[in-house]
Amino acid sequence: MTVYSDDSYDLMFNLKNILPQENISGFGGLYNGTRLVAINSQKVESLVSLSNIKDEETEWLGARSRFWTFLINSDDLSSTVIDDVNEENLSFRLKVSSADAISKHQFRIYFGPVERSQIETVSPTLNQLMYSALWDWLRLICRAIEILFLWCLSITGNPGLSILLLAVSVKFLLYPLTSIAEKWQSQVNKTQAWIQPKINEINKQYSGEAANTKILNLYRDNNISPFFTIKGLFGFLIQVPIFIAVFDVLGESILLAGQSFLFIEDLSKPDQWLELPFVIPFFGSYFNLLPLLMTIITLVSAMSYRDQYLTGDLLKDQQLKLYIMAALFFILFFTFPSGMVLYWTCSNLIQLLKSLVIKKSSLA
Repeated sequence: MTVYSDDSYDLMFNLKNILPQENISGFGGLYNGTRLVAINSQKVESLVSLSNIKDEETEWLGARSRFWTFLINSDDLSSTVIDDVNEENLSFRLKVSSADAISKHQFRIYFGPVERSQIETVSPTLNQLMYSALWDWLRLICRAIEILFLWCLSITGNPGLSILLLAVSVKFLLYPLTSIAEKWQSQVNKTQAWIQPKINEINKQYSGEAANTKILNLYRDNNISPFFTIKGLFGFLIQVPIFIAVFDVLGESILLAGQSFLFIEDLSKPDQWLELPFVIPFFGSYFNLLPLLMTIITLVSAMSYRDQYLTGDLLKDQQLKLYIMAALFFILFFTFPSGMVLYWTCSNLIQLLKSLVIKKSSLA
């Protein structure tokens, strides 16, 4: 867009009606909404923070929803002031200064998907839109997962099958990390199985300060840290960045929008397997089947969980933790986009099959 003017002028943008928004209930609602953004070569920030400021580093201004964006770029930001920013109405004004003589101002406008192959053809700066809510090092992991997902898609040609292949591929690539995590957890279980009966015996014979002193002496005499159980938590935490990256890639991928798979009509939305005759607060008016399947798999894993060191109450406590985790994940994922739940369901199924194979081989 080119504007010729010998006087200052305003450009008013109201984007509320041109960017479609998601309407997902529950925790899946984090994908709802549209926000005003300002983009430079380093980051994406809120346009509200730049109101009435001449920011010559900013290259693009506009708004984005989950999958779509409207952006404008000026060839001369030094003569442009952002004004009247309204986050609720998704509106803002550009006040452009002109010299006495007729001035020529050029603007570039991009209205399209937040999809790397599209935005890169417009400007490399727009890559900042991808996974912009994450730290830079996490965005690098997202990029790696994105490349892997596109590779899976090139092989299968089907988004649903690509998610399943992605889950298998990530499990394979994460095997060294999961092996470390399982080794650390096994060490924690071994220590806990040895020390817990002794702690129970101390608690039977002593109370209060005397019991605490005896227990601390027990840890010290056997060179065991009172915080030894944290080691098992670290084993899980080293895998968390990968999980976050996978979910961000699948959550923001427009390649899943409108794509069906099995009983799922749209992989970018909850599967909405059955419409209910009533609305459940927070959960909406549909019953989603995938979260139930995911939870059943997790419960079967919990019931079949065995450890060579844990027996009796310790084993029951560990299984109870898995049951609680299954319930929490059901609530969390119930309204999540089905592509993400499909990935997690497949990942859990792989873990269950692995544990059953190990269990069978140990009994042979």
